Amino acid sequence: MANAFDIRMDLRNLADEDLQKAIEDQEDLIFRTPSVEHAIMPALREYRAERDRRLNEKIDAIVDEVVGDSEGMLAAGSDSERAPDPERESAALGEAPSTEINAYSSPIVNRVLTQKPVARPTTIAQGRSKRMRSTTDHYDPTSNLLACQTKHSRFKGPSIRNRMRKHPEFSATMAQFDENKAIIKRQALQLACPLLCADEVRKGNYNENDPEFLLRTQMKQVGVAADGQLYDFSRIKAYIRESNGKGQMLRSPVTGEQMSSEVHFTQPVKNRWGNIVTVGHGLSKLPNLEVKTWTPALNIYRPTVSQTC
Repeated sequence: MANAFDIRMDLRNLADEDLQKAIEDQEDLIFRTPSVEHAIMPALREYRAERDRRLNEKIDAIVDEVVGDSEGMLAAGSDSERAPDPERESAALGEAPSTEINAYSSPIVNRVLTQKPVARPTTIAQGRSKRMRSTTDHYDPTSNLLACQTKHSRFKGPSIRNRMRKHPEFSATMAQFDENKAIIKRQALQLACPLLCADEVRKGNYNENDPEFLLRTQMKQVGVAADGQLYDFSRIKAYIRESNGKGQMLRSPVTGEQMSSEVHFTQPVKNRWGNIVTVGHGLSKLPNLEVKTWTPALNIYRPTVSQTC
């Protein structure tokens, strides 16, 4: 026990950079020489526990700061609505404060009003529970309980992510977050249908940084037109029907060159019972797909033959 206590005391004296370097060196040693894992792992656990403790303290400090700002704003709002104090008014007018107790005051009430303010919560759970407060607008004893209207007030301060950006300890986490966000945006733009993007441009809603825009322009089912471009299958079919209905020559929405009205798409194969046929086993199990070709139907006029008696 004395050795473990000494180790903890030494770890508390280490700087953050030295602590992280010691953890990385021990992990690298275990990776290169697995036979020493049983001897190094107890000390490595102590180092990791100290790193987690410091990280939790920093996160708690950030959360407490946000909760303190919200309570300060709420306290300022309550002070503006507080009833006037007779002693303050008498002091402002140069009169001596009254020591008499009227019929509407009592020592108990005075003791309650002069209590010290409640200390700020020290735990994260208590701090989060005080972010939302509810106050009733009115209450009628003769009405139903559902008639009590509740008004919620919530303080919206800086997010935890913005707080973390100010601390160098979270630089690696925030860099990874920004990289993942850029990758998701790039893939979403690659899978966007040109026709759906053109529709959003006509509506004036084109914004690549808006997640809702990226969701609206994604291809639900991929269709390959005769120009070799990828489109949303439903949207390219509507585009071809619209061009044929106007009697115009069908041109590619991307290149503007003439193209045919064939669209290739994939569809899962189903057996005679209506179940999807799969190929592979385990994690590599995928539905069996077949490529089909869609062409618009031609409305051929067929005169009806009237039967004569």
